[in-house]
Amino acid sequence: MIRQNHWLIRGDRIGFFEGMRGSEPLFVFLENLLDNRSDVGLIRLNLPDFDTLKEPVSLQALSEIAVKAGVTRIALSDTAEDVAVRTLEALFSDNVDPLLNGHHSGLSIPVMLPFREIPDKELQLFADHYGVSAQGLGYQEHHRNSLEKPLLKLLGEFTASHPSAPHALRHYHDNLLLLSRED
Repeated sequence: MIRQNHWLIRGDRIGFFEGMRGSEPLFVFLENLLDNRSDVGLIRLNLPDFDTLKEPVSLQALSEIAVKAGVTRIALSDTAEDVAVRTLEALFSDNVDPLLNGHHSGLSIPVMLPFREIPDKELQLFADHYGVSAQGLGYQEHHRNSLEKPLLKLLGEFTASHPSAPHALRHYHDNLLLLSRED
């Protein structure tokens, strides 16, 4: 998937936000992936201190932090459930912009989502295997609106008896994105 999406290009400086939910397993994954590549760099970025901020950090603010650090692409640890919940939220709120303009259209630099096809539970298993934490502050938790929390619960309940639900919603989102780009 990384090759298919052209997420690693010679000269890239991949940034990830330390302290974000899933950032430790993301770092382990990227470090192993880039171990033999001298043409791509990996940069740890400091997540703003959410406790001292009066408002949630915008995607644009995260972009500005990354650009100042020389990052050319941001890596996020979004899982299949994260993509599915954002897809449902866009559909139920009648805000189709995220469906037609990409996963994180508010970011001004390219994004890579290497975990977007795996469930949260598999990310946790990966983290456990490497002895790191998948916990932490989450962009998602700080930006959830009133509709997303019930949708996350609904998705969890539905996924319990239909494990492929997050993947079906991810495919739905990907297909809409492809169709919007063909116009």
